[in-house]
Amino acid sequence: MKAHLETSFGVMIQVPGEKNPVKQTMNNGIQGGGENEILGLMDVFGPLLPKDHEITSVVETEKTEYAAD
Repeated sequence: MKAHLETSFGVMIQVPGEKNPVKQTMNNGIQGGGENEILGLMDVFGPLLPKDHEITSVVETEKTEYAAD
């Protein structure tokens, strides 16, 4: 059995006047990356996000296991 870890960075943006937040995800942003690398991404993209929107950032780690041939 082999395992693959994929860590991505997501941002939930609550647009004023909209009912549901919008989710933007950087899929495959860092494969096997650590939390420090993801936090570095948040530091880079944070200033680019709108100031009048409520923003929540998330770090998603997905583990995929599969049989080795």
